[in-house]
Amino acid sequence: MAPLARRWPVDVVTWAPTTPERRRARGFDQAELLARRVASAMGRPCRPLLQRAPGPPQTGRSGAGRWDGPRMTAVPAARRRPPGVVLVVDDVITTGASLAAAAGALRAAGAGSVLGLAAARTPDPATEG
Repeated sequence: MAPLARRWPVDVVTWAPTTPERRRARGFDQAELLARRVASAMGRPCRPLLQRAPGPPQTGRSGAGRWDGPRMTAVPAARRRPPGVVLVVDDVITTGASLAAAAGALRAAGAGSVLGLAAARTPDPATEG
């Protein structure tokens, strides 16, 4: 078993999806790519458990504006068979709004626990410089 899997015993790995528009424009979802790699390293399944409603991207929004979105819901399969412990992977944490929305949607669908993991965190402007 991989060291990360021993530290975080999760049942399934998923990701905080980008907007459908950004996925189409890029041709991929960067958080999905990260989640699939993390799941592989952990020896755990990676499944699309969340869907994101259309809306503005978080990039470029103020901190307060980020908490007004994004809107996420659990996909129907996650609502029918809620996973126990879910690891949600995101690319960058700025305010935590995306991971909070993802966790809320998964908990509403019946997930037992939700953990978050991000590849990077933006610097806190209050502590910079």
